[in-house]
Amino acid sequence: MITHLKFLIFTLVLLITASCENKLKTQLELERTNQASALLLESRVFAAGETPYSKLFSIYERIGRTLAADELKPVEKLATELSEEAKAPQKDGKHQDLLAKITAAASALAKEKEDPTIRKAFGTVSEPTIALYRVSGSQAFDLYQCPMAPGYQFWLQPKGEKIANPYFGKKMLRCGVKKDRS
Repeated sequence: MITHLKFLIFTLVLLITASCENKLKTQLELERTNQASALLLESRVFAAGETPYSKLFSIYERIGRTLAADELKPVEKLATELSEEAKAPQKDGKHQDLLAKITAAASALAKEKEDPTIRKAFGTVSEPTIALYRVSGSQAFDLYQCPMAPGYQFWLQPKGEKIANPYFGKKMLRCGVKKDRS
């Protein structure tokens, strides 16, 4: 009986250990995928015409992609990165009002912890980011709208990619309409 109990405990420990290792492996794979996707996106953004704001748009798009995949945990780090990028001195010195709005909205997004408020705060970030995109001269992204989203309903994503709705994620991933950039 004791030998059987020891065997059961040993088996449970092995199962728990394997589960933790799989979870860690999945997290590491997600981080590697996000890093590779970010590099690929940045190369596409630069190929489509680098602007002083290309890195900012790339970070913004990674937040949108993360939300579309229902991965909320990375949003805090990415929003902080976006806020820092918007605060950084820009090469052209223009559009400081929009950059200040992006900084404030991204800082607020980084503080959000619950799904609906994170997605709504993404809309608050999207509004000045899209305004900056419109005046930047970049052609790297398409503009989309989800008429069902609460608050600001627009977002940017790389040209030619399938629609990926950051406001509803996987439950309504393909919900949205491509819009004219003007």
